Amino acid sequence: MIHKFLDIRVNYQMKGKPIYDCHQKRRDEVRDEILNWIYLNQHQTPLEIITGNSEGMKGVVREICQQNAILVRESWINGGILIIDRV
Repeated sequence: MIHKFLDIRVNYQMKGKPIYDCHQKRRDEVRDEILNWIYLNQHQTPLEIITGNSEGMKGVVREICQQNAILVRESWINGGILIIDRV
């Protein structure tokens, strides 16, 4: 259980930025993990969430963020990435 917790805290990092990768995860897994990951990494913004081109996965992330008053935007460089600038 602790091992899984650590995995979601720092899914992986690129250039020192926390990145959460939704690939190979089901929507219900992301729904369970994403808010904890955001709060654990809130002091390391911007946070990147890789959703790929799945509108369903983007919708899950946006829904969770909206329910918790967290602003999320789509990357203008890559539409498969959502970015949280501030929590």
